[in-house]
Amino acid sequence: MLRAGGGRFITRLGVSDSVFLGGNPPFQPNASVSFGSVDNPGAGGAASIPLVVTTQSKAFKNPEAWNWNFTFERQMFWKSLLSVGYVGRRGLHLQREADINQPTTAVVTAPANAGVNINALRPYKGFGSIRETDNVATSRYDSLQVAWNRRFANGLLFGASYTLSKSMDSGSNQRDVIPNTYDPDMMWGPSEFDARHVLTINYLYQFPFFRSRSGFASKALGGCRSAAFRSSRQAYPVALRDRMTTPAWAWTPTLGVA
Repeated sequence: MLRAGGGRFITRLGVSDSVFLGGNPPFQPNASVSFGSVDNPGAGGAASIPLVVTTQSKAFKNPEAWNWNFTFERQMFWKSLLSVGYVGRRGLHLQREADINQPTTAVVTAPANAGVNINALRPYKGFGSIRETDNVATSRYDSLQVAWNRRFANGLLFGASYTLSKSMDSGSNQRDVIPNTYDPDMMWGPSEFDARHVLTINYLYQFPFFRSRSGFASKALGGCRSAAFRSSRQAYPVALRDRMTTPAWAWTPTLGVA
């Protein structure tokens, strides 16, 4: 038997918790201190402390996903069923964040700006980081899914499934912040939840002892079962950053390894 399906799914936007209007200036000012004293951040006067602001993009699109699948099924020996399928997914307008007040690498590394406070080099003077939430990330998922299952018959049930998949995106969760605002393509890589190999095995066996007898032994011991479930997967990717040689304003791209 051959099965196929597909669909388009759109999420309705609610109130984004990334935009704390009540926590922004002038209602509740936040301050960032670079190369200063956190014990006394206002030592130089309130005007010298850059304000930290959060905001949301004007073009905040609805998150969208396209799903499709093709599956082949065949009845096998031992009253079992074999299923082989391909499952794909494309995600659009996914949420992530960027510092729109981040100075460029060229400005920070210019010889004339050596030793200058980073807040004096930002595009919007008087502000520190301005974290903007936007639905601009994308994702792609492709997988081969194989399953072999036997329904409960003659006291035995078993199943085994294996998935070979690859999940890529440019923002795995809504709190992902682009290290370099001016190079958003650097975010494309393995998803934080990408598990390339997943194997699951299970069985249930009903012992034949005392099932056909009557009396106490049949009621106490008849129908005893043994069951087990085992699931294994490849480790999720990890992000590596060189914080010793890379300034905080220009992190290097993350590397997905397992």
